[in-house]
Amino acid sequence: MENSFTPRLERAMIEFIELLEKGEFFEANEVLEEVWRPLPKGSPVKLGLKGLINGAVTLELKKRGRESYPKIWKIFHKYKEYYPLLPFSNRAVELLNRLASPLPPVEISFPFPQKEGKK
Repeated sequence: MENSFTPRLERAMIEFIELLEKGEFFEANEVLEEVWRPLPKGSPVKLGLKGLINGAVTLELKKRGRESYPKIWKIFHKYKEYYPLLPFSNRAVELLNRLASPLPPVEISFPFPQKEGKK
């Protein structure tokens, strides 16, 4: 099954991944929020973005030494069924899992081929 992604969403996901790799978690969150905000309430893509945004928020809170970050990680888990709907989400989820360690990773399977993001 192939999914069609808008160029704006693809660019945002690539930038999100690049910012995560640089440790710029707050900025990564902001990039996805710009795409997330105008989407219709309850849309599967919006829900997937909401989860990834919370993944980035978790990392920012962890970076700042806030003890509440594991609670936000649970929100990242909550939306895992929607991640395969997003471009490059396999890379984004893999990166978020690695950076949030030792928190439990999100395990998902992707039913269709994913485009590979920049590494």
